[in-house]
Amino acid sequence: TNAGKSSEDGVWFGTSEPDDSKGALLYDTYVIEELKCDPNAGFKLIPAFEVVVSRNKVTIDLGTLTDEYEKEITIHTTATDKKTGEKMIVAGKDIKIVDKVTLDGLETGTKYKLSGWQMLKEENAELLINGKRVDSDYTFTADSEKMTVEITYSFDGSAFGGQNLVTFEELYDMSNPKEPVKVAEHKDINDDGQTVLITERIIKIHTTATDKNGKKEIEAGKDVTIVDKVTLDGLEVGTKYKLSGWQMLKEENAELLIDGKKVSNDYEFTADSEKMTVEIAFTFDGSSLGGKSLVTFEELYDMTNPDEPKKVTEHKDITDDGQTVTIKEVPEVPDTPKDTDTPDTPSTVTKTSDSPKTGDNTNIYAYLAMLGLSCVGLGGMLYFKRRRKKS
Repeated sequence: TNAGKSSEDGVWFGTSEPDDSKGALLYDTYVIEELKCDPNAGFKLIPAFEVVVSRNKVTIDLGTLTDEYEKEITIHTTATDKKTGEKMIVAGKDIKIVDKVTLDGLETGTKYKLSGWQMLKEENAELLINGKRVDSDYTFTADSEKMTVEITYSFDGSAFGGQNLVTFEELYDMSNPKEPVKVAEHKDINDDGQTVLITERIIKIHTTATDKNGKKEIEAGKDVTIVDKVTLDGLEVGTKYKLSGWQMLKEENAELLIDGKKVSNDYEFTADSEKMTVEIAFTFDGSSLGGKSLVTFEELYDMTNPDEPKKVTEHKDITDDGQTVTIKEVPEVPDTPKDTDTPDTPSTVTKTSDSPKTGDNTNIYAYLAMLGLSCVGLGGMLYFKRRRKKS
């Protein structure tokens, strides 16, 4: 007991029998709180209040307590790719879906928590990654009856190409953090506004094989080098890749083997852009490949998990002229035979006559003199013949 100076000071204990006619409650201060139940669903609960019992045989009239209809909170959501704002997202390791949620009917000053998660539309089941639900929460205090908030979901969506994901949301009143009260929800598996499509990541590959100088024909030799220029489009930025290639014999549609080994090469790189051009070279002994056409085959691997590389694209077309080079045969040059009929040039030249010097006319005059004497002799003979005929 307490001091006992008034009827409100407490209860006295004794040996007398209790008299229930004096009242059902002991003298004290009581708190009356309405509890949520099915009959008051959709109604706003009456705030807790105190009642003091200090006299006996007294009825405390609280009047009529009426629950008011609780104002309905409506939710409208739009889910998109956080990066582009589009409804389609290319499959990748860092998917971010942002759900823009408009809430109407909030109670100003009340603390709320928006909870959401991703659903697989076709299965109408929760999206689980490594056994865990892809979900997120956002807590805020309403500063207006109508507010728009955003909630983001980040996850590895590499394996979900071709899947439709739907965002489900629930809103909780956090006035009592120990007992959150759900006040609204939006869970419609067929709502296009809440849906995004994860599309398959398609990496396009284009290659051009040439020699070091960009030519499509290479002369057969012991040190043949083919350079393949590879353009890749659709890469995931930040991902480590390995480009693996090898040479094929076009006519046989079989791998080129030199000393029993495949002619191949690899090139590893980390994508710094969605579209990149890289080069990979193949060097080998092509002495015996004259007249052959070689085709370069390529495969691209995602090396995120080096222990389990994942092939993401390939280019293996045996009829592709861009991937083809031709090995030319080296023409044979015949040996030049030694001509045995040609006499050896003497080392010493024998001088048989003096060559006339420039301006020397001696021989010319002699020839003219001989020609003149011949003419005179011929004229004399003709003269004597005529005289004989006259006589």
